[in-house]
Amino acid sequence: MCNVASGDGSGLELKMARFTEAELRDLAGSGAFERGCDYYQQGLVGELEIRDGKALALVSGTDLYRVEIDCDSDGLDGRCTCPASDGIFFCKHCVATALALRDSLVESTQATTGHVDDRTLHAYLDEQHAETLRAWLIQALQKEPLLKEKLYRQARLASNTLDAMELKRSITRVTPLEDIFEWGRVSAYFRRLEETLDGIVEIADQLAAEDLLETALHGIRRVDKVLERIDDSGGYREYARQLLRELHRRALKRLEWTPQRRAEHLLELALADPWDQFEGVPLDYADVLGDAGLSAFYEKVEHRFDALPQPSKQASFEDRLPYLHLRNYLMMRAREQGDVDELIRLEKLTAATVVDFERIARLYLEKGDSGQAAHWLSKADAMDKDDRTSRKALWATLHVMDGDWEAAIEAQTSAFQRDARYDDYRELMTIAKQADRTPDVRHSVFEFLQSREQALSWSDERRAWTLACILKDEQDWHALKETALTRIGDADSLLKVARWIANAQLADAAPVFEKAVDALVRKKTNRSYRAAVRVLHDARSAFEASGSSAFAESVARLRKEHFRKRNFKAALDAEFGPA
Repeated sequence: MCNVASGDGSGLELKMARFTEAELRDLAGSGAFERGCDYYQQGLVGELEIRDGKALALVSGTDLYRVEIDCDSDGLDGRCTCPASDGIFFCKHCVATALALRDSLVESTQATTGHVDDRTLHAYLDEQHAETLRAWLIQALQKEPLLKEKLYRQARLASNTLDAMELKRSITRVTPLEDIFEWGRVSAYFRRLEETLDGIVEIADQLAAEDLLETALHGIRRVDKVLERIDDSGGYREYARQLLRELHRRALKRLEWTPQRRAEHLLELALADPWDQFEGVPLDYADVLGDAGLSAFYEKVEHRFDALPQPSKQASFEDRLPYLHLRNYLMMRAREQGDVDELIRLEKLTAATVVDFERIARLYLEKGDSGQAAHWLSKADAMDKDDRTSRKALWATLHVMDGDWEAAIEAQTSAFQRDARYDDYRELMTIAKQADRTPDVRHSVFEFLQSREQALSWSDERRAWTLACILKDEQDWHALKETALTRIGDADSLLKVARWIANAQLADAAPVFEKAVDALVRKKTNRSYRAAVRVLHDARSAFEASGSSAFAESVARLRKEHFRKRNFKAALDAEFGPA
């Protein structure tokens, strides 16, 4: 039996209990399911752990494969680094891992103390000779390369032969410079790095501070280098980066450096940071820097900033970047201090675009200076005739400040009608209430939303969703149901509306749930099929409230209309039994 390592399951235990072997068979197909069962029975699943709500394991096969099992609102999902999966299919290794996880969770739940078996094992091991135990351990380590490396580091540490050079080699060894684009391989690549870094974190406090710093910086630079060749658009590097930053922080805390030296070190790293590994500097290092270090950091930034020539408005972004980078640190300090005048001064130094002018106008509004705000908004208008929603909203705020309610309503109405966003509607109604114009403004809003004419940059679906949010606020459940049934087609939106209605009038939610199920089935994926079945299961009470046979009729209709979708039928059968 494979036991789950310590970690936060985040409710994974409860979610996994819902899955049956029939569902695993449906996910993987009969062939992969049977082979996955064999893999599990053979004990080929190792290093099973739960981290961040996901189950992780190494499964032995032709090679050693990294498997990740996730269970969310859409059901069970699996990723594997094997060629058969390639990050798409629920392969035999995923099946084996899911079975191991399920049984381990059941075992841990049913166990009362877990001490009896442990005592028996300990007593048996106490009886064995050291040579026998050593042989068993060596044999086991051949199948557990990560554990072997961890023990090797411990041995080197105990003999005082573990240094930065060795640790840097271990990082380099698991980060070869390769061109990798498949997300499954990218995930496995950074998982190997994570496992190496986890081992270093465990012994970090036993290392010399200088060795720890050198190791952390090597890892940081190595990640920068590999990202030049690896497509990590999925963000798999993030946990490894967190570990490296933690090692770096620990080293800095232990080094007997002056605040000025710590500040200089962090500034140099931040300014030469191509992949934003130090984007949180200096605030993320506030406890390391202390008050003196933070002051020194900003003093150094200010000195460098003042020494740089101000770039011309025609300069390229690349040429302006060093100047902007330093300026952004000064703006960070100004925001922390609430110094609006300093923020305005810094923004004006490089203001050249519509967005720049709008930011300055927003700061003047924050300061309460409507005259200057109008000046900068007018500059933006002159540069860009296509009024953006954000600028219309700023004009509305300015008119409110000046007490010009008609102009404020006109500007905010224009902002709302451009994108049909619910937040813009709420701001409009706030202004209308202040102007004592709520009824007629609400009427114009509903007239606009109920129109089926296409507008500028958004669809009727957007307009319908905003209308649904308003009807929910007003608790007009009948109108909300009709809006969902006639104008909303997105499954997620339909589910939200159905749940809103169900909380107030359970029976009225049934047709909306049914439409959501149809929308999910139309996606024609195993994941959407499972989601559709779960919606049916969870909404059963709403169907039954609408009529004694409503639920059975809905299931029967789905079976009839989608009889060609074998996987969907299998999902229905697994949940509700065959027809």
